[in-house]
Amino acid sequence: MSDPDAGRSRPPPRLVFSTDQFPAGIDDQTRFRLWREFQEEYVGSLDVAREEEQPFWGRMEFIQFGACGIGQYSGTFTRVGRTANDVARDGRDTLSVALSRGRSPVSVSLRGREAVLHPGSATLVSYADPGHFQFTPGFGLLEVSLPRSSLPHLVAHADSLIALPFDPDQPALRLLQRYVEILLGPDGIGDDPLLAAHVETTLLDLIALALGAGRDAAGMAAMRGLRAARLQAALTEIKAGFADPAFSAH
Repeated sequence: MSDPDAGRSRPPPRLVFSTDQFPAGIDDQTRFRLWREFQEEYVGSLDVAREEEQPFWGRMEFIQFGACGIGQYSGTFTRVGRTANDVARDGRDTLSVALSRGRSPVSVSLRGREAVLHPGSATLVSYADPGHFQFTPGFGLLEVSLPRSSLPHLVAHADSLIALPFDPDQPALRLLQRYVEILLGPDGIGDDPLLAAHVETTLLDLIALALGAGRDAAGMAAMRGLRAARLQAALTEIKAGFADPAFSAH
């Protein structure tokens, strides 16, 4: 099977790109054009609308762990989407768990459905379908992307869950968000390939549990990815709070 991403540049293992890095003298339209070109080069063909009443600003951070990628995005966008032409142009066939983490909601429209993501909530997105994100000022978005082919053996009904909100009380969803925040943090996990493979497995396990994996897959994911994410979260809290006299096991 051919690689649908073969014609596009692959990002380095950790990529941070912001319009703050542009030279000060660049005019606003040029800043927006350069941002669009960068997005097309590394993310794929996108239709981007911006807030016209203020200077354009955008920031993205992306890290690749095997077949999975995690990213966080913010800026003065009002809408980011993929038209039928965009889908046909780059052939991108990935799924993404989109998590809202800013001060304002994000809406996702796909397959005739609309999911309104309030801070802390999530949905499953398909980049092989035309659709769009709608943003309001103060938004923040985390995404965990994965090949469509990686889910069917874990969650047989995953495709039917696209653009439906996740259960907000699902423990695996909260752990997934916390785990992604740790990975995107300043310490991260370094560049060890063995650790990267471990992270990829943990991300897939947490996504499978959050989507409602079948009994056998859920049992394996709970023993493997869920445990690993809990351990990492605990170690992160210990590292941050061990010097505080009030810090406790609780």
